[in-house]
Amino acid sequence: MDTSSTHPLHRRIVAALIPITAVIAAAGCLLPWERLRVLVGGDDQTTSIDVLHGSGIVACAGVMLALLACAYRLWFGQAGRFGDLAIVVAGALVAAGTGLYTTYGGYAPRQGDGFTISLGAGFFVCAACAVVLIAAGVIQLLSAPLRRSGQS
Repeated sequence: MDTSSTHPLHRRIVAALIPITAVIAAAGCLLPWERLRVLVGGDDQTTSIDVLHGSGIVACAGVMLALLACAYRLWFGQAGRFGDLAIVVAGALVAAGTGLYTTYGGYAPRQGDGFTISLGAGFFVCAACAVVLIAAGVIQLLSAPLRRSGQS
C-alpha cells in the first residue's frame, strides 16, 4: 500500500521545516559570530569575527551536512531513515560547534580594560537552528513507518 500521499500532517510540516532551517543556518554561518570592540586612546574600533576558526568549523560542517541531506531528499524523493538520521547528526554537529565555540574555538565573551568581546547574530542563529534540526530529525525518525524486508 502506497502511503506517500497520506503522511500525517506533522510529518509534512516538519519535512518542510528542515530545508528552511538548513538555509537559515547557512546564512548564520555567513554572519559574524563575535564582535571585538577595542578602546585605545579614546579611539573606538570594532572588528567582526567570523565562524571559520576553532570549533566554529564543526558547526559549518553540520550545516553542510544538513544542506546535503536536503539536496538528497529533493533529488531522490523520500530520503527515509538515512536522511532523517543525517539531519539529526547535522543538528548535533551544529550544536557541538556552537557550544564549544565560546569555550575552545572563539574568544570567550568578556569585558576587560579597553576591550569587549560579545557574541554576534550568526552564533545565535546557528544555535537556534541546531535545536530545530535535532528536534525535526528526531520527529521524522520516530514518526517514519518501519519498512519490512521485501517491501520497496
